[in-house]
Amino acid sequence: MTGGAAVDCGSPPAVGHNSDDDNMKRDWISVIETGYRLGGSDEEWLDELLACAAPLIDQGLPPIAWVRRHAPNTIRRVAFAASVGAEYRRWIRLAHRGDDPRLYDFLYGSGRCVGTAQAELFPRLPGERPKLERVTAGRAADLLLAAGHTGTGDTVAFAAYSTGRITLRKDDYRRWAQLGAHLGAALRLRLAACTLDLASAAVEAVLEPDGRLQDARGPGREQTARDRLRYAVKQMERSRCAGRRQSIDEALAAWEALISGRWSLVEHFDSDGRRYIVAVRNDPLYPDPRGLTLRERQVAEYVGMGQSSGQIAYALGISPSSVTDHSARAQRKLGLSSWTELAAFFARNGPRVRLAEVAIRDNRLLIGSYPLLPEASVQPLTNAERDILAALLAGSTNADIAGRRAVAARTVANQVQAIFRKLGVRSRGELAARLQSGG
Repeated sequence: MTGGAAVDCGSPPAVGHNSDDDNMKRDWISVIETGYRLGGSDEEWLDELLACAAPLIDQGLPPIAWVRRHAPNTIRRVAFAASVGAEYRRWIRLAHRGDDPRLYDFLYGSGRCVGTAQAELFPRLPGERPKLERVTAGRAADLLLAAGHTGTGDTVAFAAYSTGRITLRKDDYRRWAQLGAHLGAALRLRLAACTLDLASAAVEAVLEPDGRLQDARGPGREQTARDRLRYAVKQMERSRCAGRRQSIDEALAAWEALISGRWSLVEHFDSDGRRYIVAVRNDPLYPDPRGLTLRERQVAEYVGMGQSSGQIAYALGISPSSVTDHSARAQRKLGLSSWTELAAFFARNGPRVRLAEVAIRDNRLLIGSYPLLPEASVQPLTNAERDILAALLAGSTNADIAGRRAVAARTVANQVQAIFRKLGVRSRGELAARLQSGG
């Protein structure tokens, strides 16, 4: 796999500055093109991304890029762009220090694709203002953060420090939400395979740049899929042409981050230099769906990141009405009564994530290891009820628990009600809210 011809990233003015928007248009598409290039290390990939993204975020001080692997409340698994200097790496590492989980939720758990410290971080966490001054030795007064989230816990992030206050426009938020969806899909693809092997089971179609199908396998052979992929390839090619780049919003809207909720489109050059577009399966995958279908789990995870139905639809390549339907089914299966409860239950720093990781590992609550659930609260529960509580907090439906425990669904329902009664809650939603609030 190769990235093809080098992209001229240009050097337009920074986000937040008064400038002719035409000067920035080409770079938005260039960042997407660069993101989908496989091969090389994360550090090299980030360098290429940063070269094209820098004109969109530059605030005067050298911008920074890094990839963060999901690990709650730690930044141990992080890779910086090779070109980022030691001083700025230190700034980012120091900025992550702190015991407040809300900082990690702001940076990685909320699904935020762009924001600034002064406008969004400091009002929520006032202690971060003096920390920024200490970390930068007074050289910076504000920080722009932009990111793409995989939907499975990993993030590619950009930061740009500024000596003054940064102002973002409405267009910046909308465009970064779309760009972030592509960057998240690109990182997800890299995590699955840093090189593209056409023999891989994940490759389900190979097309010419004009949309003509050369090969298809698995679901890619279905007529509706073939028609959808042909159309998507043509739209992608139009987005990349010089004419469409003159209207960046049209180009971003046309180039979907995921086709039919399943495929990413990636360039491939054969040994003769002939160019193809390959459809690679790249939808977010989750282990242990616990009674939810894969699509329901995907939608619920993005709801937990705080994304709107429109953002989720763009990221997963499905319609907003499909997002609504899948979220509603997830709510019914989990006994939740609203989108808000679903978001609380699947929040990155919420109870489902923390307890699910423990429950999946040994299928029981670690009493005393999770401070939001005091030991006294679970003392009244029987061993069977504690097992069921762990499964509930991991996202299991009653039917799923019954199947795994080889008992009747009615028996599980009765045990769930006993748990609610003993813990003083009336629903999974209340249980989630209580845990998240430290109840």
